[in-house]
Amino acid sequence: MNLQSKIILFLVPVLAVPIAIVGFIAYSQLQQNTLDNRFQEMGLVLSQVENSFNQQLTSINANIALFTSNYLVHKYALTTDETERFGLLQRPLLNLFRGYQQTYPDYYEIRFVLPDGYESARLTSQPLRNATEEELDDPLIQALFSQDRQVKTSIHINPDHQEVALFAGMPLYLRDLSVEPLSAPEVLRGALLITYNLQSLKSLVATTSFGEAGTLMVISLDGDIHFADNSQGQVNGFGDKLTTGQVSGVLAASQQPMSIAVSGTDYYVRSSEFFPGYHMVALLPTAELVQITQSLAINVIAVTIVSILVFSLLVFFLVRRLVISPIEELDRVSTLVSQGELNVHVEAFGNDEIAHLARTFNGMTENLHRANEQVKQFNKDLEQRVQERTAELKSVNHELESFAYSVSHDLRAPLRAIDGFSHALVEDYHAKFDQQGQEYLDRVRGGAQRMGKLIDDLLQLSRINRDEIDLNEVDLGIIAQEVIEELKAGEPDRKVKTQFAKNLKVIGDPRLLRVLLDNLLGNAWKFTGREQVATIILDRDSKDPDILFVSDNGVGFNMDHEKKLFGAFERLHNINDFPGSGVGLASVMRIINRHGGSIWAEAEEGEGATFFFTLKPGKHKGDKLVLY
Repeated sequence: MNLQSKIILFLVPVLAVPIAIVGFIAYSQLQQNTLDNRFQEMGLVLSQVENSFNQQLTSINANIALFTSNYLVHKYALTTDETERFGLLQRPLLNLFRGYQQTYPDYYEIRFVLPDGYESARLTSQPLRNATEEELDDPLIQALFSQDRQVKTSIHINPDHQEVALFAGMPLYLRDLSVEPLSAPEVLRGALLITYNLQSLKSLVATTSFGEAGTLMVISLDGDIHFADNSQGQVNGFGDKLTTGQVSGVLAASQQPMSIAVSGTDYYVRSSEFFPGYHMVALLPTAELVQITQSLAINVIAVTIVSILVFSLLVFFLVRRLVISPIEELDRVSTLVSQGELNVHVEAFGNDEIAHLARTFNGMTENLHRANEQVKQFNKDLEQRVQERTAELKSVNHELESFAYSVSHDLRAPLRAIDGFSHALVEDYHAKFDQQGQEYLDRVRGGAQRMGKLIDDLLQLSRINRDEIDLNEVDLGIIAQEVIEELKAGEPDRKVKTQFAKNLKVIGDPRLLRVLLDNLLGNAWKFTGREQVATIILDRDSKDPDILFVSDNGVGFNMDHEKKLFGAFERLHNINDFPGSGVGLASVMRIINRHGGSIWAEAEEGEGATFFFTLKPGKHKGDKLVLY
């Protein structure tokens, strides 16, 4: 059986997927049916509450039309004499209003407003302050005093007690037959208004329920919750106002079911506009819908899990026997090979891909075993050659050290003699030499001293590469200050301004870093010798703190010759103008290289020079510091 057939067997559990799909479809269909039924039920509940409210609204409209037809109301409206109106007619009118309130207790405020907006008569069934007697700015009054003579209704916050109420009003268009002809047009004489207590609607909302946890509430377009199914006027987590997103979801739920989330709880929502600007909202926790279909879901899941387990166990047995066991054996032998045991092989049975892989692996281990034996022999020969070369290198280093000592000793003695005898001639036979002769002696002495300095620099250059580095934490600022103090002692009359930054700590060899700063600061000192006030700076780069630099305002150099800077005996200036051995920057380059860093320069003739350099950071390895 080939590997392809084994993979097909391994994919047998995929047959369980259709079972899961069927279960999911059944669950989804039942859930959708439940949602549809609940949506219809919620719509029915909303319709019942709306019908009840509409019946009350119809009754209010009929009553206010009846009230405005009363003779006393007409008499009051037609009376223009304020003394007669307030002295004779207002009390009977208020008694009439009181009779209306006794018959209809929910009419807790009845008012008569004159055409100029003045509230001429007002009766309340409960103590209420009158926020204003001038009502002309009220939108309802403005609508009543329009040309339309119909009953107007509005639901809004009553300014007298800051609670939502239903306001109904009807304008009175009358002609005064006592002074006007029958053909005279009817004139607006005022309006009768009733304030209706919505307690019955509030009670209906609070007592109406559906499902196990379904609730109702009334909201306005700005999201304010006016009535809800609890004593605080709030539905779990909603507070007293809906967010803009929640309002949008509620308004959209008038045509199709919507879901909104409040404080981590999802609600299934349906709404209906029962009055302009006000919506009745039915809410049902989504969890209740899920619970209804949970039993079926559990059964479907159980059947699916059992099917998957049965198929999985069957396929696992087959794959274990036909695929996994051979691969585990191959893995075991591969582990032995990775540990260096190359004289091993894998048992290969059959003619499938895994057997072919096992035979190929065996051939590979045999080749590795032969190659390993060859490498061992090569390493043995290489180790012998390394030992021989190491011995040769030690011998050469020893000879170099001997040569350096010989140069130091054998060349210094003649140079000291030349310098000493020349000095003696100057002091003892000064009068016997003319000026040219004395200049010759000075040149001899100068050449001998330069030669001695050159020998010292060459010896230092050779030691830089030979000596072992001793890493420590070094503060370059302290070393730089010591170097400058020594330079100032040699030329105390020079005016030099130094700027050395703080916290210039690095990891390096203190002795080599002293040589590095001796050369860099010494060059800066030397090449600023012609400046009235020299400036020498040692600092870190502002963009990259790992880069340090030494800068001066000296003579600078032409960047075309930058490549010659760090070569031994290379000079960019005349030796008579700026004396030196030409080895200093070569030593600096070697010190930087030994510290794993880099160095470069930027300059302009007459504008000074800046030498940038980096040093490799250090780390602790045991008790020692080493470079990364």
